[in-house]
Amino acid sequence: MAKGLAASIQRAIGKPSEFLIGIATDWVDSQTMVVNIRGTNLTVQKLSSYSPVIGENVLVLQYGSTNIAVGATGGNAAQTGNIIQRRREFVSFTSQTSFVQNFTYPVPFNATPSVVANITSGSGSTAQWEVRAINTSTTGGQLFFFNPAGSSSTWASVPVDWIAIGP
Repeated sequence: MAKGLAASIQRAIGKPSEFLIGIATDWVDSQTMVVNIRGTNLTVQKLSSYSPVIGENVLVLQYGSTNIAVGATGGNAAQTGNIIQRRREFVSFTSQTSFVQNFTYPVPFNATPSVVANITSGSGSTAQWEVRAINTSTTGGQLFFFNPAGSSSTWASVPVDWIAIGP
């Protein structure tokens, strides 16, 4: 692997920005391959201990602009047909009892996926708040935040994770 890749992983280990599943389509060289994720070809570097087979599903971690193939997902596209995408959004609003924030998938799905969301903090201004994904489509959706108690809050860059699974 390239020296820059190793340094990038060392800085970001445990904190990838995306988890994607695609199909290994071609080798560029002994360390680099092309993975197709719903029509988008990504050039990925493989871990030294992993050698994907062309046609199998590959788990890809994105660290900024670096893509790393870390292993097979246990099937091929014809068997599973699903990809998983996730992202962390940072939500801010002032004096609200409910709030909506748009989100977009890094790679469009072939059909509307199932989406779940989670407020990653349960204390302070986020206490008693709930979130759910609404108006989802093949390209994104909205995170709907609400406080069932009806009291207003102010949030500043509160981390909220969503995960989408679909074809």
